[in-house]
Amino acid sequence: MRPVPLSLGRVTIAGDVSGISYDYYVDSVSGSDSNDGTSVSNAWATLSKLDATLLSAGSTVAVLVAAGTYDTASDYILVQSGASAVTGAVLDVTFKSGCVMDGTNMAGSENGVEASGSNPWTLNLYGNGLTIQNYEVAGTDSPNGIGNRDSATINAYDITCDGNEDNFSSHGDAPMYLYRCVGRNATKGEFLHVGNAIVYAEDCEFYPATGINGMATTTGTCEMVNCVIEPVTSGATWGFGDTIVRGGRIGSSTKSVQIVAATSGSGATIEDAYVHAYIDGNSFVTLTGCFGRLSTRLRNLGNILIDHCVFMDGALGQADAVLFQGYDPGSQGDWNAIDSIFTGYGTAVGSGFTATHAGYFTAAGNSVNYCCTYGNTTNFDADLTGADITTGNITTDPLLSTPGSSYDKADWGYTTGSPCIGAGSSGGNIGFAAA
Repeated sequence: MRPVPLSLGRVTIAGDVSGISYDYYVDSVSGSDSNDGTSVSNAWATLSKLDATLLSAGSTVAVLVAAGTYDTASDYILVQSGASAVTGAVLDVTFKSGCVMDGTNMAGSENGVEASGSNPWTLNLYGNGLTIQNYEVAGTDSPNGIGNRDSATINAYDITCDGNEDNFSSHGDAPMYLYRCVGRNATKGEFLHVGNAIVYAEDCEFYPATGINGMATTTGTCEMVNCVIEPVTSGATWGFGDTIVRGGRIGSSTKSVQIVAATSGSGATIEDAYVHAYIDGNSFVTLTGCFGRLSTRLRNLGNILIDHCVFMDGALGQADAVLFQGYDPGSQGDWNAIDSIFTGYGTAVGSGFTATHAGYFTAAGNSVNYCCTYGNTTNFDADLTGADITTGNITTDPLLSTPGSSYDKADWGYTTGSPCIGAGSSGGNIGFAAA
């Protein structure tokens, strides 16, 4: 997946909106909904004036929202249209710096922002630090801070959603693209999709506290680039079904994330990211070039691959092992490691295994090859003697840079003279080099 082509003419990160022409204006202080909204002096007062009646097929309509607090029962953006008359339309909404949308006074379950329609059209939200908060109704599955459905696309820039039922939520076939957005304190979920929704997030931050987070389906797709997922409480769950993560971090040095990825579809691919996580072994996860703290459990039907990674120590609250045993997994749990470094563990691979568990591991054809296991109390459980855990492995000091000191991948790599250089599969390296 790739982000949509961007038209950046109205992205005003510093809040400077001078010199740009707008079609409509909203001002919570000096506006009135009895005005026609077509000039600063005749601005509307509430955001509910932004609806489908502004759109026509192929048109671009631009709206400027003045700084202020928008907290009346009419302060929400709801643009719904099933009419072909809006096909290809674009609604640009630019918020001046200092805007807050507050749903505390909502009479119903309106979302802060909702875009929908059976025909494709686009809503661009240029937030300039906009906060959307308190769109939440106790005991319901709605509303959202920002949500879309059907064929309506949302591009959102520089927006914080705080304390809504769901902060960011995409449904149906709807694409949602987030840039430099933040989600925190959601009642249900910080960031999720259902149905066939397509979601892309770049340079975003999410702080899950409770409930469902991440992907709630295996039919849509998600890409997260240089994003932060840091739970309020260590061990919070994040779903990564059909998700690609590139860079950024999952967890922190003091808080872990439980990663759950669908057992159908493509599961999760996590690349070049700091990871402090526990992965349940019936998830499908590939980690490539990752670093941090990791514990996984071997269970039936899962598929975990660790490739060119560096992990030291288990996840908080879990066994001090990169692989441990919870209960009999059957013979179909796929767990493989290659070209990776594991250090600082108790029993690194196979903690808690019995001969029966080791038999399952071996019967599934699992392996640990071309890896460096150093500085662990025990590298492999003694019952794994029949498994493929010797090919190309080394046990000497990998000469890592300063692992654990930062979230920078360069601090976790091997340094000059490391035995990992040239010792990997196909004559490559184990782990990755420090900068």
